[in-house]
Amino acid sequence: MNKRKSDIDGSRLQEDGSDTATDPITPECEEDASEHQIDFVMKMPNCVVDPESREQLIRYFQQQAGSTYCWKEIGDFLETAECTVDEDGNPHFSNRSGTLKDLTLQETMTELDWAWRNSIFDIFLKSGMVNFNVKPQ
Repeated sequence: MNKRKSDIDGSRLQEDGSDTATDPITPECEEDASEHQIDFVMKMPNCVVDPESREQLIRYFQQQAGSTYCWKEIGDFLETAECTVDEDGNPHFSNRSGTLKDLTLQETMTELDWAWRNSIFDIFLKSGMVNFNVKPQ
């Protein structure tokens, strides 16, 4: 659906400290009842995710992501996504669901931890190492 690629410049993004924002759910999302597969791929070691960085990424989708639909559902997906490592060592966070309003999996990212020099938020926006898309099945 949306690919964001840019160069890593080494700078850290500043959080605005605001974590109270309404989720702009679009009519497209409200009316979408088709089955989708969501795949969030990021290069980082062993599928291990720092909880604070995860929250920053969820907040990004809920509040700031310019042209993506279904913010709350994407945030929920990132909280419940299952992570598997492919043959090249790249983690894939993915879920298959009946609708975008019902994204759940048995394993959650909340159980994972890691020590990485950048946050997921920084990597997602700057690295060019992320492929995120939502596509109908």
